[in-house]
Amino acid sequence: MALKKKKKFGFKLYETTESQIYKIMPKLKKRSLDSISDKDKRLYYLRVWLVTEMQPLHKLRNHKKRCWNHSGCYELDHILSIAHSYLEKIPPHLVGSMDNLRFIPKKENRDKSFKLTEESHKVLRKFKKKQDIYKKKNKNGI
Repeated sequence: MALKKKKKFGFKLYETTESQIYKIMPKLKKRSLDSISDKDKRLYYLRVWLVTEMQPLHKLRNHKKRCWNHSGCYELDHILSIAHSYLEKIPPHLVGSMDNLRFIPKKENRDKSFKLTEESHKVLRKFKKKQDIYKKKNKNGI
């Protein structure tokens, strides 16, 4: 029996529309992002979640503890929150990257919410540094 190759989606993250993202990853509709009235902000969140869900999440510590609807569940946490990243204008491909992801207990994730932790500050500095490198490369025509 021959194995069929999975179709790979070819897309440019920063050109994808909301409807295209939902076609690529229908499960994002469950995230209730429709409650975000600002279209640009909603699209930003969708792009972050698209990148996030495409990561090899099974490589993260505690990934086997991920579950829903139980008090002892672990949730996927963006160390630097998506909301804060949006305000800081951090590109979605960085926010959804493995550098910014971990599994933590649900209660800890909910308590953390939008707060900046010491770890969040480290990630923010790292992302700002990467942005500076991108800007220098583009300035020099590299």
